[in-house]
Amino acid sequence: MSWETILKKKFKFSDIDFRDDPRDKDGNYLSEIEVAPDLILSVIAGKYAYSKPRIKLSNPQDYEKYEFAFWDKQTKEWLTKELLNHNDDVMPYKTKEEIEDLVAEAIVSYEAATDAYDKHVGMKDTDKFDEDFSSKYAMEK
Repeated sequence: MSWETILKKKFKFSDIDFRDDPRDKDGNYLSEIEVAPDLILSVIAGKYAYSKPRIKLSNPQDYEKYEFAFWDKQTKEWLTKELLNHNDDVMPYKTKEEIEDLVAEAIVSYEAATDAYDKHVGMKDTDKFDEDFSSKYAMEK
């Protein structure tokens, strides 16, 4: 899938599938979703997250604000600081709409960095990305 196709799609928060955080099933919800080739968006909410409210609600889509971060699927390194010019690995207390906007910004930054790397080493990272990206992940036209 080309970067052009990825960039035309819009990330939609409501399509995220949350699960109980395996590190703390009674306190937090967790979601991890690949929003671009090897770019993982991690969103958490609950008792021990920078979310509002800071309790575990019955529906993870009902929070006012969430904590989120980006990391690299291959290296497992945090990318939030670099992609969003932020001072920490996680971004606290963000609304669904803010997260949707920041995902779009991060994808553009990630694409620019990936293209620069690809030109340097002569590879195309998007060639290995799953072609049914839009149906598997929370993206739509």
